[in-house]
Amino acid sequence: MKKLAILISGGGTTAEAVIKAIHKNELKGLVPIVISSNKNAKGNERVKKLGVKLYIIDKDDYSDRKKFNDKLLRLLKRLHIDIISLQGWLLLIPKDIIQHWEGNIINQHPGPLDPGKPDFGGKGMSTPYRTNSARIAYCWATGEDFWTESDTHFVTENFDEGAVIRTEKMRIPAKKQRVTIQSLRKHPDELIAVTHEVQKRFYPVEHHNVIKTLQMFANGTAKKYKRKKPLIPKDNYKILEDAKKLATELFPNYNL
Repeated sequence: MKKLAILISGGGTTAEAVIKAIHKNELKGLVPIVISSNKNAKGNERVKKLGVKLYIIDKDDYSDRKKFNDKLLRLLKRLHIDIISLQGWLLLIPKDIIQHWEGNIINQHPGPLDPGKPDFGGKGMSTPYRTNSARIAYCWATGEDFWTESDTHFVTENFDEGAVIRTEKMRIPAKKQRVTIQSLRKHPDELIAVTHEVQKRFYPVEHHNVIKTLQMFANGTAKKYKRKKPLIPKDNYKILEDAKKLATELFPNYNL
């Protein structure tokens, strides 16, 4: 059995899904422990109800981020953690933790990633609403690839730059005619409504992908996934950036 540290900062819906899968023996070989960076996170209560050990290291209790990072590192070592899974953890993981658990620390991302190339990761794309909204706007503006996906990836020192491990695709509503990002900014109601619709269907896809990924780690079969061609053609780089900017404007909050 391998010890799994699930790190949360918010709602904890994926953590809940993972723990339930372990309890039902759908995910085997892992013992879950949860660490929260927010004493007020909704996910804390979800975890407690499932009878899983919860540790809280509230980021607001530490004016010095290094002291917070050191406390987290000491806890992970004391618990003899084998695998770390970030499920909505909002803080950048420090270098010493990444080095200690290199190859055994993963993150979930609510959109297609293509490390080293333009994609739906990076600054502002940490929330599923924003990422899905950006993906929908991009597809509507390019008139192609009417799908999105949940990705899991290895954690590195920079957000969303680690190699992808596993992807899980989901269809999104298409548009008969292409639209511009400018027109979506002027008339955003349909994009906002479709984003909410897509997000409702997306959560189970994301949960399934994380569970399948963790089973790969439990089995020792995890490996890097590489796309056969770049996710974003060069001609669409500007559309991508405009779509991501629009999404951050339409969904300014972490979760709705």
